[in-house]
Amino acid sequence: MKRSLSLWALSLVLVTCTSQTAGPTTTAKLSAVRGVVTSTTGAPLAKVAVVSARSVATTDATGHYQLKVTPGDAVVRFRLEGYVESIKKVAVAEDSPTQLHVGLLPAAPAVTVPASGGQVSGSGGARVSIPSNAFVSPQGQPISDDVKVRLTNIDPTTVPVRNAASGGFTANTGAGLTQLESFGLISIDVRDPLGRKLQVASGSQLEVVMPVAQGVTSPDSSLPLWSFNETSGEWDPEGTVALDTTGNTFTASLGHMSTWNLDKPYLATCVAGCVAERNTSAPLPGASVHGDGLDYLGSSSTTAGADGCFRLAVRKSASVRITGTHASGGGTSVDVTTGTADTTVPPAAGTPCLDAGTLLVEKDVYTYGDATTDCTALLSTMTGAACQSDMATLMACYRPAGGCTMSQQMQGQVITTTSMYGSGAYNQQTIDTENPAGFSSFTTEFHGVDGALCYSLRVESAASFVILAPDSKEYRMTYDESANSMTATCPDGSRFVMDGATTAAMSACQPQQSSTGDTCSLNVPGSCTNSADCASSGGTCCRYASTAFCTTSDGCAVVDGGVLP
Repeated sequence: MKRSLSLWALSLVLVTCTSQTAGPTTTAKLSAVRGVVTSTTGAPLAKVAVVSARSVATTDATGHYQLKVTPGDAVVRFRLEGYVESIKKVAVAEDSPTQLHVGLLPAAPAVTVPASGGQVSGSGGARVSIPSNAFVSPQGQPISDDVKVRLTNIDPTTVPVRNAASGGFTANTGAGLTQLESFGLISIDVRDPLGRKLQVASGSQLEVVMPVAQGVTSPDSSLPLWSFNETSGEWDPEGTVALDTTGNTFTASLGHMSTWNLDKPYLATCVAGCVAERNTSAPLPGASVHGDGLDYLGSSSTTAGADGCFRLAVRKSASVRITGTHASGGGTSVDVTTGTADTTVPPAAGTPCLDAGTLLVEKDVYTYGDATTDCTALLSTMTGAACQSDMATLMACYRPAGGCTMSQQMQGQVITTTSMYGSGAYNQQTIDTENPAGFSSFTTEFHGVDGALCYSLRVESAASFVILAPDSKEYRMTYDESANSMTATCPDGSRFVMDGATTAAMSACQPQQSSTGDTCSLNVPGSCTNSADCASSGGTCCRYASTAFCTTSDGCAVVDGGVLP
């Protein structure tokens, strides 16, 4: 049975586009969004596809990425097999890189449902009932095969899990934007045997049971339901659903696929401040700023402007943790109690806001209150125990620097991708698309500047990977999402555990790429608006997210794209 080519098929299709007839050119000024992608435990994730309009990149071995975009609002998608896709809207600064760090939540296991229909249960009491012949392909064709369903309950009680969900808890009410407080989310992902992401057929309805978030002891008798709009990057209203008190759940009949959210709009006020370098007091434009509710299940984010200052919409009369981060890793958090003045979402320039002061941030240092955390020491615990020095030697061997070029080849069902850096270091990933373990199992080799093999990294599942030394010694890293911890096992059997307390500062401590030349990224030159634009190349116009490019019909199918007529 064929498997979806997932993120590497997307990369392959986009590289193939360079041989197609070039589409219209643009003179729009380009800027960059950059950051690091991790699991919700804080562990870096490699080979995540990062996609925006007409641009795509992949994260490197340490989770870093850089994406070329035009200044203004951008919607960016983060995809990795075995994880729930996260889609974020970000305000991109014009003259400096904009930070966007993202955590991804492991998806629930796929369950096979026959064309005759069935039921899938998830954690916390989540459930979806599927009628017969309920789905269609991206092109609207009926699906008569078995389908794979992933029903993932996203409990917003913890900040990392809440922030892994798509969007920034900003909703479009039709009368303007508002902020949301979440009481429960679910993600439903349905795919056919070709790996294509499916939609609900016209006239069909899925009955979905959504559990209330843990810790919510007295939920309202009814709550507004919202679906995530992948184009705008915001939440759209879908009516109101009633509480079933026997199971502390809400049941809804849904006619389309989405991430679904039980939310109440809250009255917004704002917090203002600036982010600056601690040692020089220089402003940090493009710095990422987050507000995480301490007494409500909501989060918001923004980007510091050219002067390093920000205005952030938050809940009225609430306790909120405000965090500003340093582009090279590090950050500062302060807790504030918000006021009662009304504000729009996002807050308009000149709006009076609660003053959080200047968040002084320092490279490789995370500060909260009187406590400071050395990011270098924090990250070094990732390779602690008896094998620390051995692993450090392996990592030091691979030294990518300078411009990067990416090439791909496909022989039969095997895709090989090589990323070559100016320093001479390179990494080479091999994926067998018919591997019974699927795309959660692949191997990447990392070579030093002299071409010699430094180490291999074998991803075995969404929760574990193995670092393999040239002498065949194995260093195994395993994540436990429920305990929010990671266990490292050395070749001699010794172990250490990085617990949830250690991971609390991981997000702020994650560094970014220091220069644009150190990241492999691909633009999409074969843009199109309809298939006539691709006639000279014999291809079709394929829609993927907000991107449309020329490729083959088969190539379009493997990236969940829809062919434009």
